Amino acid sequence: MDKNIQKRIRAAVDALCNGNKSEFCRRIGRPAQAIKDIIGGKNSAPGYELIYDILSSDLGISPNWLILGKGPMLSVPKIETPPQAPHQIPLIPIDALSKLDQPFCGSEKPEDLYSITEFDNSDFLIRVKGDSMAPKYNGGDLLACKSVPEVYFQWGRAYVLCSKSQGILVKRVHPSENDSCIKCVSDNPKYPPFDMPKDDLLSVALVNGAITLD
Repeated sequence: MDKNIQKRIRAAVDALCNGNKSEFCRRIGRPAQAIKDIIGGKNSAPGYELIYDILSSDLGISPNWLILGKGPMLSVPKIETPPQAPHQIPLIPIDALSKLDQPFCGSEKPEDLYSITEFDNSDFLIRVKGDSMAPKYNGGDLLACKSVPEVYFQWGRAYVLCSKSQGILVKRVHPSENDSCIKCVSDNPKYPPFDMPKDDLLSVALVNGAITLD
């Protein structure tokens, strides 16, 4: 056993109990004179039971420090990381989105909240209306959407478009022959494609995926 352990016990008494040996003994569950000979003139070696009581007390003394003289006096408490609440995605009424003049942000009052691991990077959900994107997206399906700057279109991808003239649309976006427009394409062939001026757009969100309802 390290011969300096008596000095470390004295240091613990001074640091943790303001030098009060009786208080130290009380904290380790020992009689008031339990450490008298250890840190007194006799400098006696502590027994294993005393060491155990010191390390088992609420003082938080590090075993490495007390026995080996290594590291800090006090053990670093293990911090329990609380489990993170699942990311909740708001289901936004499509009528509320159509009244926006700001980018989609999911701050509108939601109809409901959903926790969907696969769509953690999505900002909001909307419910599909109509059949213009059938059979890929059908009326009643929920679309998981991520707000994006409209200048970063991925051609051929489905987007939720908030426009000044036509409200909310779900369309695939393709380049137009007119540089000032985008071409909006439906999956359902009975709806012809059309150009939309870029300056008609208020907000744009990329469709990350869908929850299909039977």
